[in-house]
Amino acid sequence: MRYTNLTTAKTPICLAIYGCSSLEKVSDFINKNQSYTDAIGAHFTSGQLAGQYAFEQVKLDRKGYDTRRLQKYLSFLADSGALFSNDEALAHADELINQFTADFGHDEDGDATFRIKAQSFRLKKYDCQALWERVRQATVVLSNISRENLQEEFEEEQDTFNDEILDFRLSFKLYDPQQEEFATLFQYVTIDEGRILVEDFVDYDFSEYPNFHDESQTMQVLIEKIATSNRNECVSTVYRYVVEQGIKLSGNNTPLTSFSVETEPFWSYNTAQVAVKP
Repeated sequence: MRYTNLTTAKTPICLAIYGCSSLEKVSDFINKNQSYTDAIGAHFTSGQLAGQYAFEQVKLDRKGYDTRRLQKYLSFLADSGALFSNDEALAHADELINQFTADFGHDEDGDATFRIKAQSFRLKKYDCQALWERVRQATVVLSNISRENLQEEFEEEQDTFNDEILDFRLSFKLYDPQQEEFATLFQYVTIDEGRILVEDFVDYDFSEYPNFHDESQTMQVLIEKIATSNRNECVSTVYRYVVEQGIKLSGNNTPLTSFSVETEPFWSYNTAQVAVKP
């Protein structure tokens, strides 16, 4: 297999295959989708789907990349009944290797050598790109609303609050095109002087990547776009909650007099510790 310089073309990642550890599930998907187009219009042949699976499995081995290791997982796929072009699968795996790994020369037999030592950020780039696509294609569903930052004496459920300001946290679940939950987005809403305000702060986490951090800020931009589109839903949800719970504001039955949706740039945050260059 030939290994060339890093390609400047963006090789798409099929989210239906990405991260799938079930050989049977991948084989079944390939056989049902000899020609597959995802939600954003990226096209994949059965050979490309097989090549992506082989690349990901070799990636997990962390022993470097060569044709023999790729062929092992392609053989597993074929033995499970998957129908695909082996040559096309190897070619597509080659494209992924060129884009997401680093070439460290050749051994004494002339074979390209790929070592984990300097591959780390390029391998993480693969996960970043896949995660960006999952967020872009995600279905966002409100899952919970809760009161936040109340004084200790008001922590238990009651109808009347003397706080001048009430804070709420709204949780939104993100589902990928396969309807698998993979992330949670948190937004914060404040009621102050009868006005509902959406805070310019969001928090998020990923179930599979608890330490995810994206130095390129691409994820922050994507999350902020979702949060922006959620602002009106945040306001209406809090309003309904206050009305349904019969919450009285500021101890003097102050009614909700207006709605306000902030337009300042978001400050998004997550607690990751691992830096990932795109």
